[in-house]
Amino acid sequence: MKIRLRGVVTALGIVLVATFGGIAPATGETSAPDGAGRPSRAGDVFTVYAVPVDVTARNAAIARTLAIRDGERRAFSLLIQRLVMPEHVDRFANLEPARISDLVLGLQFANERSSQVRYIADLTIRFNADKVRTLFRETETPFTQTPGLPLVVLPVLEYAGSRLLWESGNSWYRAWASQDLVNPLLPYVLPEGSVRDQLTVNPFQAMGRDPAQRRLLASAYGAAGAFVPLATVTPDFRDGGVKVAVTWLHDDMAIARRPKETGPEVQVFRARKEESLEDTLRRVAAAVIAARDRIWKERTLIRLDETREIRARVPLRSMEDWAQVQRRLDQVNLIQSVTLSELSVGEARVNLSFAGRADQLVLALSQRDLVLRGYGDDVYIILGEIAGAREITPQFDFVPPGEQVIEVIAPKVLNDWNGAVEDAGVAR
Repeated sequence: MKIRLRGVVTALGIVLVATFGGIAPATGETSAPDGAGRPSRAGDVFTVYAVPVDVTARNAAIARTLAIRDGERRAFSLLIQRLVMPEHVDRFANLEPARISDLVLGLQFANERSSQVRYIADLTIRFNADKVRTLFRETETPFTQTPGLPLVVLPVLEYAGSRLLWESGNSWYRAWASQDLVNPLLPYVLPEGSVRDQLTVNPFQAMGRDPAQRRLLASAYGAAGAFVPLATVTPDFRDGGVKVAVTWLHDDMAIARRPKETGPEVQVFRARKEESLEDTLRRVAAAVIAARDRIWKERTLIRLDETREIRARVPLRSMEDWAQVQRRLDQVNLIQSVTLSELSVGEARVNLSFAGRADQLVLALSQRDLVLRGYGDDVYIILGEIAGAREITPQFDFVPPGEQVIEVIAPKVLNDWNGAVEDAGVAR
């Protein structure tokens, strides 16, 4: 996405005739994700991180070539599972290896090991976003391209009268440690459980109403907030096993859109026959991650033929603010083009073209700490640090699907989830 400038005279008395590109992709390839306890590297929805490959062949060179091909295939499968609904995944099951390779923009290798006949590595594979979108257009497949912000996950286990978080007996924590927390659409950071972590948040603070300590821990790990899945393990008298009830106790992404009166989201699972508790909890953790990804995907799913436009004002305190806005807009995949029509000391005015609905644009902008607000007959794009308190997942009414071009957006903010609506602006 490029930011274009029209030839206009600004308050600075400068004629703008140049074309500014946004922040260009880094010339080096993306790096593999860090392990548990470190900030998530997620953010580029078209990059798949740390795909393990292990291939044996006649010699190491052939093994490496085959490993790359296998890694591309597996990374493409993970990409499709991330971006499209489960019922559409099979559309891409038989895509030719040559077509998959053509979609690849770059690779990075980590943890490489080889012998005379064997090659082992972790591959991070970056796909060409435009070519992937073309593939979805050809197959008429709706998809998402809006990743969520990383959250610190605090898995609290309630079992046999105890509540565990950092203790060695917390098999629920180990279940989360066994998961791929970087590649989901909603990525996670699992704290390492250091003395600092334990002093910052204990099990009761993780479960309590006051978010201060959870936010402090999230900040320490570079995360946007926290997610507290409480797993309560009880006997299942039906078959003599156990059942696990997972309560989404605190969720700063607020993706489970339920009326507050009904309480938080709860999922209930039963252990399978001859399945250990450790195995059950690993399966449950994977199911929680998948369920949250599906909800997010349903909210952000788009078709490329849904194109809209807005004119927006961008308040600025300095030219550095404008540079920040450019960088962040360039990272919003929904935005197809931004044309700068006016730039002055205190404000920029832009025309913005984007795919999807207005509420989806609001959500996508919020993931880059940009706020879209309507005031009177104007719409504003505001840096989060200017707007004040950050809304990780602001919720807005849908724009009528038949409205293809929007000159002014004045969205309505949903007040809670019970249908009460508070106007945030005046609709066009």
